[in-house]
Amino acid sequence: MSGSDLVQNLEDYFQRPVAVRAAESLTDGAEVELRVIPPLGAAERAFTFFKSDGRNRVREGLADAPQLVFTLEQGCLEQIMRDASSDISYIGIQLVRRILAPEHPEEKILVEVRTHVMGLVLHGYFGVLKAGGQAFALYMASQGLHSFGRIKELIGKLAAGGEGRK
Repeated sequence: MSGSDLVQNLEDYFQRPVAVRAAESLTDGAEVELRVIPPLGAAERAFTFFKSDGRNRVREGLADAPQLVFTLEQGCLEQIMRDASSDISYIGIQLVRRILAPEHPEEKILVEVRTHVMGLVLHGYFGVLKAGGQAFALYMASQGLHSFGRIKELIGKLAAGGEGRK
């Protein structure tokens, strides 16, 4: 998939009604950098998901000031984008599985937190977790993330280069 195709596919993915609902709490200025590792050792590519004028947007290139950075193989990203689910809980669970314990190494999503917990709160990221509803909350609890304190602890590890970055 070429770079322009990937940008368009990402834009289409984040414009789906389920993505718009999931990201509704994010504020203008929220930025997530996606670092995509193409097959066969080609150079890594960067894309930025951001909110502007209340809309989900995507552009190619590094984020200016990302709160989160996700690194994943292009095949993993394409697999995520092919999933036609409109269930926020299901999508959230699939993403968390890829972060915490993927079935296959090529499905791993590495996460780097580039801000403090208050930065995530102020940009509305915890609203994204809330949008996942009860099924998502139960899954998070089953993974030991049953309280704000435990989520904060994981964020601290991700910011320091711990879990989710290996």
